[in-house]
Amino acid sequence: MSQTNPPDPNTSLWAWLAHDLRFYREKSGLSQEKLGSIVGRSPSSLSNCEAGRRRINENDARILDDLWETGGHFQRLLMFARLSHDPDWFREHISYEIRADNIRTFEGLWVPGLLQTPDYARASFTAAGVASIDDLVDERILRQEILSREDPPLLDIILDEAVLMRHVGGPAVMKEQLQRLVAISESPNIILRVIPFTEGAHMGQDGYFKILTGDFGDVTYVEAPPWGAPNPRWLRGKVLHGAMGSNRGKGPPGRSIQGFDPLSDGEHMTAQWRKSSHSSSTGGDCVELASLDGKVGVRDSKAPSQGHLTLSRNELAALVRTIKAGDLDL
Repeated sequence: MSQTNPPDPNTSLWAWLAHDLRFYREKSGLSQEKLGSIVGRSPSSLSNCEAGRRRINENDARILDDLWETGGHFQRLLMFARLSHDPDWFREHISYEIRADNIRTFEGLWVPGLLQTPDYARASFTAAGVASIDDLVDERILRQEILSREDPPLLDIILDEAVLMRHVGGPAVMKEQLQRLVAISESPNIILRVIPFTEGAHMGQDGYFKILTGDFGDVTYVEAPPWGAPNPRWLRGKVLHGAMGSNRGKGPPGRSIQGFDPLSDGEHMTAQWRKSSHSSSTGGDCVELASLDGKVGVRDSKAPSQGHLTLSRNELAALVRTIKAGDLDL
């Protein structure tokens, strides 16, 4: 089997671990086939570990420490590597994402990358002022292939309502994005909830995060300047049992994405609302109207974030007549 140069051990703890795996193996005179049979890995799998393309686990580390009597060198190095910041953190994030069985996310600013449309992704990268936007969009869409594989991960996603109301890329782009969210929420492996503005302050406002769960345990990612950071322990109790809920049936206040109509919400964001002449002069019942693609939007001015009705002009006129006649049983 061809040999690959090991990673530079000075670049990260993971690179150090890969380097020492090959260093100790060659020092002991073992082939990849022989060491692979000892730790229970194929030669190709062990080769990938030495090249830094894959990572050893706790059982591998324990066997290696016993085999070479290192005094726990590999187990300690593995522990600190998992707790450390990886300079190439996004690559590390992707490696966990691909292997995850369960992905839990709270996002307050953007639609999560796994659910973005190409145009929404392009608008987000454009706003960030980054280079090679087409390549970044392609990479982001490629990541979404895990959702269509034979054994897709369970996604439990909570969005702040601001994510749905922010006009990323313009009305047409946002309308398409909202339609995608509603469509994908029908998937049996995806739970998508929204915390409405009316909920007020909530735990998630402390920061946005992503929890990946798989054979590697639980890893929490938070994005903060100057980089995103993986941490398998940080906020374990708070995040796992508070912000996201300890199981599928519990969690923060929120409602299904089905409670938002993408066909009207896209227009709702740019519509010009005005107080109706039918509103109470005392301010008790304030009705606002807006023109929405040939129809009329009707909402409560005291709770605009709670949505609106979309009626034809004839339907609105009939509703007003019914209310005035006192024939509406509310």
